[in-house]
Amino acid sequence: MKIDIAESAVYSWLRHIKGCKIVQLNWKKSPKWEDFHSEEVDSLVEKINKHFNHVFKQSAAKQIFCQAEIDALGVCFTEGKPFFYAVEVAFHEAGLNYDDSAERVCKKLLRIALILYFYFNTKEGEIIFATPKVCPKTLVQITEKLQKIIVFMQSNGFFYRFSFIGNERFEREIIQPLKDVSNEVADTAELFLRSYQFLDLLQKRESLPVRRSGVPRVEPNVSTIALLRRTGMRFFISYYDFFKKGCSPKKMLSIITEDYTNASKQHRCCTANRIFKEKRQIEALQLIAHAQDVPVTVRDKAISLLTQEQSFR
Repeated sequence: MKIDIAESAVYSWLRHIKGCKIVQLNWKKSPKWEDFHSEEVDSLVEKINKHFNHVFKQSAAKQIFCQAEIDALGVCFTEGKPFFYAVEVAFHEAGLNYDDSAERVCKKLLRIALILYFYFNTKEGEIIFATPKVCPKTLVQITEKLQKIIVFMQSNGFFYRFSFIGNERFEREIIQPLKDVSNEVADTAELFLRSYQFLDLLQKRESLPVRRSGVPRVEPNVSTIALLRRTGMRFFISYYDFFKKGCSPKKMLSIITEDYTNASKQHRCCTANRIFKEKRQIEALQLIAHAQDVPVTVRDKAISLLTQEQSFR
């Protein structure tokens, strides 16, 4: 089974943004279907070849449709009347890259117009070529071809809307609206939306309050490690709130109840305050959160304090 992420995006776009009740990817005709307007379409193909430099060469209509495919076909209903969206999608990482991109796009759009008339007996609908990336030069060429197609089809009594959606417009009109509704859709068949939901979930996990598995591991800074060792990881965690409030080393001495000598208490308070003055407290907490030689309760407290620091930012 072929999976194309761009086609999947358009499939979801037709369903949820354009309101199509029926959407099919990779639409192909059945040899059992009835054809409409065979003679008229043959005549139209001749006109197209004359007007567009033999874009279909010498092929008859049935030959053109023999292996014809529409990447995404959607049908919506307004007051019971069907309206067709037919979309050709191209996703080339380096940008739209056919041998003659403008000519190929022109051919695809014209063929879709013929298909809609030949098999669905309609002269109305929207025919779209969509691609996320196209170079400026090619875009100009395609735009010129598109205008010629619009004028030609209208002069022959057709009222299709032709569109080329690429670059920023692809992002603005297709991708962003899908992102906006992604939380409302839970269909595992919609590959693009599920992929976006998966990536969005991972990004949200990174922004959630920090847990042990989510604490970023920092590159050890010699100065911070040295200060933290002199302070003591357990000591730093136990009195973090006091340091945060800017308690002086002298005041800290009266608060501390652990069994340290007065000289040790004073030394630890001074180095802890230095960590804050040099704005190394986040790095110190991250180092403690990943330390293996301290009790779990100390690491958990470091993670909790990191969470508080993150919420204050």
